Amino acid sequence: MPENSETYRGFTSLLGPRKKKTSPGCFFLFTRKGICYLYSMINTTALYYDTPYESSFQAKLLSSEKRNGKWHIELDRTLFYPEGGGQPADKGSLNGVPVRDVQKIASKIIHITDRMPAGDTIFGELDWDRRYYYMVQHTGQHLLSATLKSRGINTVSVHLGDENITIEVDRMECSASEMEEVEDLANSWIRDNIAVNNSTVVKDRGELEKYSLRRETSLEKNIRLVMIGHKDTAACAGVHVKSTGELGLIKYEGFEKVRGRIRLSWKIGRAAYLDYKIKHNTVSRANRLFSTQTKDLSKRIDQIVQEKSEMAEQIRKLEALSAENMVHSLNGSITRYPSLICRTLPEGSAGFFKQTVKKLSEKEGVSFLLTMKIRERLLWALFLPQDKDFNFDQFRDKCLSLINAKGGGKSPLWQGSGKSTDQDESFLQAFMAMKGL
Repeated sequence: MPENSETYRGFTSLLGPRKKKTSPGCFFLFTRKGICYLYSMINTTALYYDTPYESSFQAKLLSSEKRNGKWHIELDRTLFYPEGGGQPADKGSLNGVPVRDVQKIASKIIHITDRMPAGDTIFGELDWDRRYYYMVQHTGQHLLSATLKSRGINTVSVHLGDENITIEVDRMECSASEMEEVEDLANSWIRDNIAVNNSTVVKDRGELEKYSLRRETSLEKNIRLVMIGHKDTAACAGVHVKSTGELGLIKYEGFEKVRGRIRLSWKIGRAAYLDYKIKHNTVSRANRLFSTQTKDLSKRIDQIVQEKSEMAEQIRKLEALSAENMVHSLNGSITRYPSLICRTLPEGSAGFFKQTVKKLSEKEGVSFLLTMKIRERLLWALFLPQDKDFNFDQFRDKCLSLINAKGGGKSPLWQGSGKSTDQDESFLQAFMAMKGL
């Protein structure tokens, strides 16, 4: 800003004796609390558009202000992309101080840190892996939205996540075959290695009419366009890769229903590769376990599921028969009146214990406290149909505490499990003492 301009003279007159000039257009302002603020009248040069593949830079400090315990720092130039257009802000450091966030506030690019970097000359360093990951994700999203559009499916909103991206579309449902076609088309465009151009900026909407946009924009001037060859053109201020070949791979994950529409989930680039790696290792292990090949694995799994279902039914029948025998045995061991059974059952399955409790509780006039050890748990069940005023809180304090147990229910049946499997006899004796037996 020229020092002889009216704007410059007007601004400096407002500062009065408090100003201290440091560089053209920059002034130190001292508040009453003695906190030093540096205000600027210079806009930051956004380096991330012209040199998106650079990861470090040098800049001059323009302004700094402490707000809510965080430093808000403005530089004369920056590679840090501020959050916007669905793309998260870059992370990194300024003179070794971690950058927590980057925001565009009132046309200024603000770097947010926990403490103030030392010096007026700033060396910035991006978290390059993070930056490049989101460049790939953002370009991949444009590619996917274009392929979806080619199938008559319009993008409503997008989200770029740490592990995948989601695209909400104007459909209530999409078939698996449709998504397979979209995925195949997107990957074919990746293999074509189509150039990506994000350097075109149109001045106004009149000039914008020369371009066929995938989606309308509300912007009126200085509209940056991202073009993937002749496949897609969209208004976007994000940072992108140079060609579709850098995306590597796109894989469809599935969908969920939201607000009467569906949200599609995708993995792109490194995320898709890591997902494939995990699934390949899983399938390879399954092939070894089931002595089969990948092409036959799905059929083998169906067979195993069917066999498991048949086996589970047989187990239920055996558990029911075993429980019936156990109930008959327990009924024969009643020695007190009213009938009360306090026993630890032989170790068995959870299903056997459940069936025994169910069948025994159907016997008229019987009350019981049963336990059974199963692996590292002690199952318990208390049934007191004749004791309407039973104090469960007292039972929890005097008995359940002995086996480190949890559980509950409502009269006449309470049940749960404990961790102290070796205290079953103490547990039963404590209950009998509580009942005065």
